[in-house]
Amino acid sequence: MNLKQRIVIFILFIITPLLGLWILQKKVVTISGQTMGTTYSIKCYVPKWVSKSKLNSTIDTELLRVNSIFSTWDKSSEISSFNDFKSLDTFSVSSDFISLMQFSYDLHDRTTGYFDPTVKTFSDIWGFSSYSSSFNVPDSDIIKDLSMNVGLDKIVVEQSHLKKLNPEVTLDLSAIVKGYAVDKISLLLESFGSSRYMVEIGGELRVHSGSSNKPWKIGIRKPKYHDINLDLFGSVDLYSGALATSGDYQNFFEKEGTIYSHIINSMDGVPVSSTITSVSVYAPTCVLADGLATSVVALGINRGLSLIESYSNVEALILVREAGELKLYESSGFSSLAFNKLADN
Repeated sequence: MNLKQRIVIFILFIITPLLGLWILQKKVVTISGQTMGTTYSIKCYVPKWVSKSKLNSTIDTELLRVNSIFSTWDKSSEISSFNDFKSLDTFSVSSDFISLMQFSYDLHDRTTGYFDPTVKTFSDIWGFSSYSSSFNVPDSDIIKDLSMNVGLDKIVVEQSHLKKLNPEVTLDLSAIVKGYAVDKISLLLESFGSSRYMVEIGGELRVHSGSSNKPWKIGIRKPKYHDINLDLFGSVDLYSGALATSGDYQNFFEKEGTIYSHIINSMDGVPVSSTITSVSVYAPTCVLADGLATSVVALGINRGLSLIESYSNVEALILVREAGELKLYESSGFSSLAFNKLADN
């Protein structure tokens, strides 16, 4: 056997297997930062050749892109431009915008109108808005007058355009944008070769376990006003899918002993008044979990659970305040998530 043949055999039987093993190895990357007025954190297992700086840069670019479309705090964003467009002409929007609008129409129908992103008109006058400097309890006559500017049926989609049927109607998709961004980042990680990851933005998250068969243990916050310690109520084990939580304790104000939540009832223009304090929804995608969590708070216990049960792959945990204590309501398959309630709750 000559030298050339020995080199070929060495490459085939020594170098190639070692290279294959190296290619299959994964490294852990953790990334965190700020976006959409909140924080985000990511933990993922990626191939060894993936640069953390490249991954971080790509993630930040995608988050900035989503924010430039849907941020109502950014006066130059796509959604702000649409809201300022006081015309019945068509308005050109991005494919992301169209996608979230189509999702909104579907959820609007499923919730019989309780999910409605045109409630921005109401949110603004209550003070839950980028345009407000303080909270306010508006007069009922003002709410009644503004109700004519609310309703998803006042906006139609025409291919890559939106068209207002009432020039004063405005949109706020913040109830689903964080979930949408989580899904976009999850797909981005998969494009980098990651099959095990956890992506979280402002408490909304999506995970995948890959071939490890090890679940992600995800905490569910205890619904508590002014909770700076972020105490946990319990946890679930997730192998894949998304979890989103919505509640009256997350964004609210108090006046004369009454708590006013940021979740507005689209039917009467008033913050939802309910014993429900928290809803955690598990779904295949985070945008769906995000939208359903908000919707269930608005719908109430019975109608909310009925909505959840109408999906074959969605589960929910509803926490209700009763006589100073928290009472649990679960969808029929929520136990499959191995929910573990902490002993001191």
